[in-house]
Amino acid sequence: MLTVATTKETPPGGWRITVEKTGHTVSHYDWNAFIAAFEGHCLANNIPLTPSYQDQLLDRMCRENPLWECKQAGKFKAKGTGSQFGPIMSFLKFVLNWTKESIKEGKVGWEEREVAQERANICKTCPYNTKTITFGCGGCAAAFGKLLALVLGKNMELEGGWKLGSCRICSCTLKVAVWMALTPQQEALDEPVKEQFRDSGVSKFCWKSKGL
Repeated sequence: MLTVATTKETPPGGWRITVEKTGHTVSHYDWNAFIAAFEGHCLANNIPLTPSYQDQLLDRMCRENPLWECKQAGKFKAKGTGSQFGPIMSFLKFVLNWTKESIKEGKVGWEEREVAQERANICKTCPYNTKTITFGCGGCAAAFGKLLALVLGKNMELEGGWKLGSCRICSCTLKVAVWMALTPQQEALDEPVKEQFRDSGVSKFCWKSKGL
């Protein structure tokens, strides 16, 4: 995988990528503005954003622009002390769409309280649990959780649930993820994120990394 030395400097021609699913080209000379535009387009068109999407974007742009000064990148690693806005919102949209399909097909895809509480107990003490989500993400996640509880007709509050934030590896909103069936969550992960689960050491206790 390739990457640039820094995103603080604009490469020749600026940041530019064509979204394969829609054919729309996102471009900007500022990296943060480019990412904001890319995330906005993907979220508006139900295109999943995984935590490793920025690494994959840089790799693709490097390969498509031979004049750029690129270098070999290391393996994907969980970002900083907090999860990214785009992947968090992408996860919530994924849950919403999956819930709609489950209801339409008459499936029960939500775990019992005992299972959700057991998962929450694991996540509460995990070093990859970002206990504080940014205001926008946190507000949306809280509102989404309440809406989901109304739709499902169940109380989704858990003991110590206030300690759950988002996962720094997969960017899921933990208050929602602990209730959701495991298989669709794992199927939505891309390979770099699965590899991070395996390499981070959490596989010894993490319920979401089971069998990856």
